[in-house]
Amino acid sequence: MFGLVAMLVGWGCSPHHQSTEAIETERFSVHIEAHFGELVDPESQQSLQAALDADLSLNLTLTPARTFRDGSLGRILSVESAALRVSEGGTVRTLPLTLAGRTAELRTFPSGEILDISWGHRLAGLGRYMDVFEVVFPAISPAPPSLDEGKEARRRIIWPFRDHGALRWDNAVEATWTNQGVQPVGEEQAWQLHYEGPWVLKGQTRNTRTPVAYRAEGQGAGTVEVEVSSGRLLAHNFEWSRTAVVSGARALQQTQVFVGTVERIR
Repeated sequence: MFGLVAMLVGWGCSPHHQSTEAIETERFSVHIEAHFGELVDPESQQSLQAALDADLSLNLTLTPARTFRDGSLGRILSVESAALRVSEGGTVRTLPLTLAGRTAELRTFPSGEILDISWGHRLAGLGRYMDVFEVVFPAISPAPPSLDEGKEARRRIIWPFRDHGALRWDNAVEATWTNQGVQPVGEEQAWQLHYEGPWVLKGQTRNTRTPVAYRAEGQGAGTVEVEVSSGRLLAHNFEWSRTAVVSGARALQQTQVFVGTVERIR
């Protein structure tokens, strides 16, 4: 049913500055509403699969595990709970997931910038689908730059995704960030850091008889809220979209839209 989808798939006080304080275990709830357009032949535009909508809900933890020589951090991403519903042709179904209890490791700089995702294959594939919803990784670790209020700067949002040695995708949003000042978030005061920019994916299979290439272009935009007193991520609201093309024995194309929220569980 998923067609192409199945294949693709710390800061300081004012002003906003990155913190060097030890990172503690964090818990997040994530909700993503996704639209996957028709799967088409890019040359003939023949439709090969109908469009569908999907709704993913997750509870996650990030737990510090180790420090590397370059100062980057290894944090264990654990899935506490997961639920996925899909709507196709007016029919809504809940798909069985085997994500709960599974782990991967994010290697990041203290700012949150993702350098690598180890054991990503544990979260990928049929019944797990995190290769479809790989936007989860930058959603919980977007790594905004240090900015004074009202200032603007560019910093890429990057993350790789690997399935053992058989597949690798590299994602980047060439984001322009703006510090929009402080706003209340519940009982906390938070910096509002807005970003937007073009989103590009490049990837390919490895060690396969028929190589498959993955390409996608689109746009990413969102607002990250970080607590003024501690620099902790409180929330992230985002909307990212792309047109993806897979080229192998034949070419396939699909538009994909991800609208999501991340909230820190207090």
